[in-house]
Amino acid sequence: MVGTRRSPSWGTLLAEHKHFQTVLRDIVETHDGLSVARIYAHVRRRIADPVVQHYLSLEFPYLPMALQQIITVSLLEMGYEAKGSRRRKRFYGRSKPLGSINGAG
Repeated sequence: MVGTRRSPSWGTLLAEHKHFQTVLRDIVETHDGLSVARIYAHVRRRIADPVVQHYLSLEFPYLPMALQQIITVSLLEMGYEAKGSRRRKRFYGRSKPLGSINGAG
């Protein structure tokens, strides 16, 4: 261990990632048809959330691109699809949960 700061455990990292995904899901399901830049703006408004604070603190100063990439990868990992032409892609909420078969979920 370097210095006095402890590294977070895998369980903590996973819990924070899942919480961040919950935040993203809430934003996309509430505000349909958002670009990654707009989703990022909504994330920044949730600064009172300790996990959001932590993710924002990891950004290089004045460079939101890294967090926007995390948002994009997370949404794709969660099963959301970006629709639209190049440079105008937007994420839309979905009416059925991921994994539902023939409307049974």
